[in-house]
Amino acid sequence: MNNFSNYIVISEELGKIKVTKLTHISASLPQELESLKIIYLADLHHGVYTHNHLAKEVVEITNSRSPDLILLGGDYVHMGKKHFREKLYKISGNALSNYYQYRRTTRFAAKELSIQLSNLKSTLGVYGVVGNHDYYEGIRTVKRYLNSINWLINSNTKINIGNSELILYGIDDYREGKPNFIDTFGTTENYHSFMTNKKTNEFRIFLGHNPDSLLLPDSEYVRGTDIALFGHTHGGQVCLPGSIPIKTETKQRNFFKGFSRYRETPVYVSSGLGNSGLPFRLFCPPEIVEITLKKGT
Repeated sequence: MNNFSNYIVISEELGKIKVTKLTHISASLPQELESLKIIYLADLHHGVYTHNHLAKEVVEITNSRSPDLILLGGDYVHMGKKHFREKLYKISGNALSNYYQYRRTTRFAAKELSIQLSNLKSTLGVYGVVGNHDYYEGIRTVKRYLNSINWLINSNTKINIGNSELILYGIDDYREGKPNFIDTFGTTENYHSFMTNKKTNEFRIFLGHNPDSLLLPDSEYVRGTDIALFGHTHGGQVCLPGSIPIKTETKQRNFFKGFSRYRETPVYVSSGLGNSGLPFRLFCPPEIVEITLKKGT
């Protein structure tokens, strides 16, 4: 597996958006995956706190990088906590009217975002997991409108590139979904076998929304992948000088921003793109993550 010395990291500021460029160097990388470029986008939170101009700019920057593969980390639509309360069961009179208005605005936000995301261009397609806000706002609405995304929800897919295989594993949301590592990895063998049975022509990517997923039983299967990508934390969104997060909405503090490691496997937690709770960021700009695969020692 890989360690942090296998990465070259460069940050590039494009207006208010930061592009973090990672070069993943591995001696075991299949030759056909040399120079493969992956863009990872997380936490757009399109809606009440984050507006259409951001989604449009993110798509334009992403396409300008000419990615081979685009991965999405969940939390696509967000209409605010006020609307969560209106969804509760005690709906009558004016509250019912408010609920219908909430559903209309949620559908509008999802439709508006779908137009932007449908403009994403990549050679191998767009794949994504779901987050807690996608359940809050209505998972069926999100999946119905964001139909340009190939969903990975407790599932995996294999992309053949020449004689090599790029395998993507995506787990359901930790908080609101039903995450299941056995279903995600499609195996009943123990994780030691899963790790040692990796073929020389495989490159494995694990995709999840909330890094707290690594607290779950069977999460050791992630050790059998080459890199794990998460979002959810927003990198703190409102940080102290030096980008030190004040709060990350996670149970653990080992995986909350940037690089960390889950045993042998490198983990990257994106600071995300949109806003939640507050309509702004402080010392924590929106982040697009660009990963280029390189073969080497």
